[in-house]
Amino acid sequence: MFPNLRLSGALLLSHNLNHSACRTMTSVAPPVFKPFTLTLIQLGSIASDKAANLHHARKMIMKAAKSNSDKRPQVVVLPESFNSPYGFVHFPAYAENISYTAGKEYDIQASVSESVKMLSFAAKEAGIWLIGGSIPERDVETNNIYNTCTVYSPTGVKFPKTLSNHSGPMITRFSFPCAVQHGI
Repeated sequence: MFPNLRLSGALLLSHNLNHSACRTMTSVAPPVFKPFTLTLIQLGSIASDKAANLHHARKMIMKAAKSNSDKRPQVVVLPESFNSPYGFVHFPAYAENISYTAGKEYDIQASVSESVKMLSFAAKEAGIWLIGGSIPERDVETNNIYNTCTVYSPTGVKFPKTLSNHSGPMITRFSFPCAVQHGI
């Protein structure tokens, strides 16, 4: 379907989304796709030390961005729950306050989220689009825990987030030099 799409990196994992959730309106013109290189990172060893997990993720982002292959990736994708052990029982202890308000520019410098800051700075340093896997997030108003995906431009700007409480697939669309749709 995408003959110019080249995947580099480790393991490709797929997510079975409800097909009806992925339909587009028929009155909308189809998107124009441009070829791009995508690197998917599978971190492997996620431990209970959040700082070590963030350091390892950053190191792997930089390694992926400086790929020895003939084409440097424009997009790098981290796995789900890259900063904490996976499992709902772990999320409350690792949850971060991201505090994104829809329609407002996100102030990375003022953010209290260690993961958001690391991802933003890594995207900017590497000059890549970075899809930050997911981060356990605590909503400060409701105290609910979400599995949140954040996206960063090559300048480190954070794009809208996708929240999931695992009650079903969540779809967010965002545009960059190549159209991407992701779901959690």
